[in-house]
Amino acid sequence: MAKQIKEPKVEINPEPVRMISFLVGDKFKEDLKVKCIRNGETISEVARRLLENYLNESDKKIKRRKLKTKKVL
Repeated sequence: MAKQIKEPKVEINPEPVRMISFLVGDKFKEDLKVKCIRNGETISEVARRLLENYLNESDKKIKRRKLKTKKVL
């Protein structure tokens, strides 16, 4: 019997942020939802953490690798 995955709720953070747009695959979206549910976090929190880790990376080679990585979670 397949386990039902609940849609995590999305909270809008009132802090001003830069809008960044990017495309992700369906597999990445599913992994993101599962990680959110497993850790009890919102999609916004996980996405913000991934983006902050990327922006704080100083080594350009690693930064490029992070962009190319298909499975981040």
